[in-house]
Amino acid sequence: MRIPIISKLISRRKKSRLRILNRAHKQLKEKNNSDIIHRIKDILSKTKLEDVPYREDFDVELSIRQLFTVYLLGHPFNESFLYSLGSNTPLKAPLPKEWRKALISQGISVNDFSCEMLWRLRSFLFFGYGVMNGIKSTYSFFLKQPSLGKYVYFNNLASNNISTNFDSHNIVNWYLRWKNRDSEIQRICHSINDLPDFRLGKIEVTKIDEMPRLKGFKILKYVWFFLCKAIYS
Repeated sequence: MRIPIISKLISRRKKSRLRILNRAHKQLKEKNNSDIIHRIKDILSKTKLEDVPYREDFDVELSIRQLFTVYLLGHPFNESFLYSLGSNTPLKAPLPKEWRKALISQGISVNDFSCEMLWRLRSFLFFGYGVMNGIKSTYSFFLKQPSLGKYVYFNNLASNNISTNFDSHNIVNWYLRWKNRDSEIQRICHSINDLPDFRLGKIEVTKIDEMPRLKGFKILKYVWFFLCKAIYS
């Protein structure tokens, strides 16, 4: 049910925001500075995060930083940056403290309190999403699944990450050509809808509906791992 006065206010707010974004685009174009967002993103993606657990066998900080780059520096960040510029107000976006400091060092006005609150809210929602996926995956272990043999599972792939052409450049073909991969793998599993099963040489490529299958004691190990990581997070 639509309430006319609320719909009108929302429409006005959208139009006002669009005008501000267009104003920012025009300002950047006039100053020949249209690539500033790309430069800012490049700086943030190279700004290291603090207080990250250290492991000798894996660069945890780089992995988390790459994840943040994908989830925090997308289209919403572009709009927030342009809105800040067009409205001449400090930037408001969910960003970790190291990235906020990096922006300030570049002379960009940042609303540190709002960014901190948005960052904590985003982190909580991201945590909740992870917990829900953990519960869902635990439940899926008790559902009946066909025998898949020895396989590797790729989670959350896009359709262009898999191809029937072994010579195309994507992550699945990269893995199959990787010299350190498990030579006993018989199948690649994924969760992409509308992609028929096929073969790449001797490797079966199969879509499965749930998370990879675990049995017996491995389920208990996974549940323990999930609970410990959820509490630690």
